[in-house]
Amino acid sequence: MRWLVVATLLLVSVQAWAEEHAIVVFGAAVEANGKPSPLLAERLEVARRAANESPRAVVVVTGGAVASKVVEAQVMARWLVARGVARGRIRLERAARHTGENADLVVPILRRERVERVTLVTSRFHMGRSRFHINAALAAQGMGPVK
Repeated sequence: MRWLVVATLLLVSVQAWAEEHAIVVFGAAVEANGKPSPLLAERLEVARRAANESPRAVVVVTGGAVASKVVEAQVMARWLVARGVARGRIRLERAARHTGENADLVVPILRRERVERVTLVTSRFHMGRSRFHINAALAAQGMGPVK
């Protein structure tokens, strides 16, 4: 069994933001048939549970066509919708090809959604890198510091 880690980051020093929550799911490989790889399916299951526990949270899926011509974010959104997450809650970031791009392209979505709290969903081996890049992207866009 692979370990998945969910980390919560608090965005502070952002005035006039609503008390909103986003669940950010980092992409992973998609199989040739367009289905999530087992690693990605594990991340999505954690995100689904988190979305059920926070019914007002938006869910941001991030990942472009990296290992194939299939866009990871689209596969992720379909998987979540098929398992009961309302399509209207899901935001797609379809272009990122690596963790740094995931973070850089997700932060404008967080700003637009007026997010104050972020839950990152990824695999244990990937969490340190994900947190580093999210923190850097938030700082670069004047949305920090992050606790």
